[in-house]
Amino acid sequence: MGLPLPDDWDASALCTFTSGLPYTPGTTDPVVAQETVNSASGPFNLEVDVRLRKSFDAGSFRFSLIAEIYNLLNLKNIQIGYGFNPWTGAPYKYGDLIPTTNEYYDWRSVQPLMDPRVYSDLRYVKIGLSIIL
Repeated sequence: MGLPLPDDWDASALCTFTSGLPYTPGTTDPVVAQETVNSASGPFNLEVDVRLRKSFDAGSFRFSLIAEIYNLLNLKNIQIGYGFNPWTGAPYKYGDLIPTTNEYYDWRSVQPLMDPRVYSDLRYVKIGLSIIL
């Protein structure tokens, strides 16, 4: 198209999509609990990671500037196993119903259940410099 392309650039992307891990929905009936083992799916997860590198020569040295961007779309992906409430299919929150009772979680009782690891890391960037002699 008549446009000069930049030289010594590298770019790569990795996209990961998972349809949602299975979990067992909460129930008070032991027969239903046995029948519904791993019958529900958690929320899907999507993560896009990008790596960019620009290389250039300066004298007898070869330099590379590197930028790695993780979770480019900045999505809050839910991880089952860390503060995931199988009764609601979402992370624990204030006001959820306490299983086998007619009471709701108050602020004090839900705090130990609200694990910050329930969400994967948000977007973060690593920048580096490589020098080849």
